[in-house]
Amino acid sequence: MESIYFGLLIFIAVMFYGCVCILKIKNMRTVLQEIVGLEEEARKEKLARYRIPKLNIGILSKISSKAKKANLNFGELEVFAMEVLCAAIAFGILKFLFTSTYVALIGIPIGLYVPINILNAMISKRGELLAKQLHGCLIIWANSLRSGVSLAQAIAGSIGRVAPQINEELKRIKYDIDLGFSSADALEKALVRIPVAEFKMVVMTAKIHRQLGGNLAERFDNICLTIEERIATRDVLKAHTTQAKLGAVVAGLMPFIVLIILKTMSPDYLKPMLDSPYGTMMLMLSVFLVFLGWFTINKLSTIKFN
Repeated sequence: MESIYFGLLIFIAVMFYGCVCILKIKNMRTVLQEIVGLEEEARKEKLARYRIPKLNIGILSKISSKAKKANLNFGELEVFAMEVLCAAIAFGILKFLFTSTYVALIGIPIGLYVPINILNAMISKRGELLAKQLHGCLIIWANSLRSGVSLAQAIAGSIGRVAPQINEELKRIKYDIDLGFSSADALEKALVRIPVAEFKMVVMTAKIHRQLGGNLAERFDNICLTIEERIATRDVLKAHTTQAKLGAVVAGLMPFIVLIILKTMSPDYLKPMLDSPYGTMMLMLSVFLVFLGWFTINKLSTIKFN
């Protein structure tokens, strides 16, 4: 009996010691969570100062900024003229095909959207090209920084040693530096022209380095690794979405091609529908659904990286 009581006493002592240890660990964990939470809040508050603020601008200004990213020097007036011209062309094409003003009116919003879609395609293509060229540019900058030069000197030294497309952007950045802007500010001004997500990381890194210091060359090496992984991922996804994009083009153009052939072979083929208000409404709905199908397939097959 004494051994049983002794064993029970030891068991209670061990359980009590375990409870005390668990309470200590819980208190330590609570303190650590509070410290981590404070550090996380401080990090977010500190990084918020370096984030690029979003601007609330008009539709024409947004399209104009898209044109700059596509390397087109279009102002708001040129953008407005381009939108009006495309809307008029779409209206004229549908008017020629259907000879109905009501059906042709559907072409106005379609014509207004087509330039935006073309600009997005140009931006995506230019972004892929500049991302590959930015990789080599960052390697040159990192090696120059390790040799002891400043970021401004590294940017100036890389001019003429990179591909022509990004070389033009480097010349503009150097021009801003020569005007008196800091390297970080000159890089930030180039954001409106360079549609590359990693370039935003470069700008943020340069701004943080200007305030807090650190190993900028190592940061550029890390961004280079990110660019390599994103390029590989982009190539794989592009191979998988090519068929869907081709299907969107076929789905959008095929009805109009068939209609042109029918109108050439039999000009009065659509006359019974055009003479009826219900037929006109059905034609308007069909044009809208064709555009909606193309828009949906195109959106589903487009993956944004920038």
